[in-house]
Amino acid sequence: MGGDENKTKTSREKSERIYIGRIIKEFYNELLQYDLEYSSLYEMTLTELEMTLENRRKGLANKIWRLSLFTHSPLFTEFPKSPREAMPDLFPIQTGIPMPEFLKEKAMKRGVM
Repeated sequence: MGGDENKTKTSREKSERIYIGRIIKEFYNELLQYDLEYSSLYEMTLTELEMTLENRRKGLANKIWRLSLFTHSPLFTEFPKSPREAMPDLFPIQTGIPMPEFLKEKAMKRGVM
């Protein structure tokens, strides 16, 4: 029985390493498009890679938004108020669950909201 558990544990660990390797490869591929070098990427943790990618995306959206601001681009019938509105595909989707009323009341009483 011990041998079977070890085999499943090692196969699970191997699949986890492959999954993490794929994530890192995707981060590297996308960040290399932003003129970063492998040497700087190797020194980053997964969290740092994710934050760098998110900040680069926001920066690109801001550049596109400013460019359209100065050139009066006809891309938008109504000019977007923020880079998120201009390029929503560059920003992660914000999902949230509305807070129930009874929790809002408790939070208001405590002064959290």
